[in-house]
Amino acid sequence: GGSQVKASSEEDAAIDGKNSLTVTNASLNASGVGYGIYVYKGITLDGATVTIRASSDGGEVSALFTDEDDIVIKNGSTVDALAEGRFSVAISTSNFYSGEAGGHIYISDSVVKAIVRYAETSGDGPDHYSGDQNDEIIPESEGLNIGIFAQTSEGITPATISIVRSRVTAEGDTAAIFALAMSADGKAIGTIEIEGATIQTPEGGKVIDYRNKEELSDGIVYEAGQTIGTGDAVIDSPYNEAVAKSTVIVPPEETKPEEKHGKTKPEGSKSEGTKTTKTVAVAAKGAKTVGKLAATGDTSNAAIVAAALAGTAAIAAGALASRKRS
Repeated sequence: GGSQVKASSEEDAAIDGKNSLTVTNASLNASGVGYGIYVYKGITLDGATVTIRASSDGGEVSALFTDEDDIVIKNGSTVDALAEGRFSVAISTSNFYSGEAGGHIYISDSVVKAIVRYAETSGDGPDHYSGDQNDEIIPESEGLNIGIFAQTSEGITPATISIVRSRVTAEGDTAAIFALAMSADGKAIGTIEIEGATIQTPEGGKVIDYRNKEELSDGIVYEAGQTIGTGDAVIDSPYNEAVAKSTVIVPPEETKPEEKHGKTKPEGSKSEGTKTTKTVAVAAKGAKTVGKLAATGDTSNAAIVAAALAGTAAIAAGALASRKRS
């Protein structure tokens, strides 16, 4: 409350929280390796100014991450998150355990920038292709980079990303924003909710549905969720060309014609006659799976990663989370 904190690490997370992190009417600057901020049970940024940077240590990278709880950004907070790595997310939460909270991101009345960049020391780019254990070419990129990512599994409320009256800029070499729920029956659906704001970029952008069926060695897992993109078809891969790699979501007052002529309304002012609208696109239950993924082998990490988002749990929970629980 009212303080200014700067934290950095050359080997690990800049901030490592065993329980929760709350930043209220304060500023925080964090720069780490692997994780910028890792918190086990929830993050709340309330009237806060937060800058987070995370670079690669050879594995997964997350700038702002919490496991088994939610991320709440509200009341005029300004958040600038950047992550660079082969598998990277800027703002992310996940939950894979029944009875626990998590997997939800709530952004209201704030300004958020979430940027991720592919970074690979071997020199392979984000479009690098690789063979599996049978030397078959995997038809997907090895890297996976998402600006804002919420992910849940069985037994809990499906993943949700909620954006209310806020300006959000998100970029990722794979996707700008993704909400994903995994289940054994396909009934759980991750959703993106936008209220009091519109999608400015890409042109014609909207919330589109994702649905896929994963055939793993230990059974079948259904993935259902939403992302920002174009088109009307249900997609079955995060690498689909309809998925927006960059998006800008703005409140109505920022889209007024006078803004184009250099005239902007004072901060906090309200436009007369502006109607608050809510856009919630939900994938239909029982939606037909589009296409089929390449077969994956038990020992092929690259194939598992490339197959679908289910194989990317390491981005969110990851080795670090497992190590902390141990």
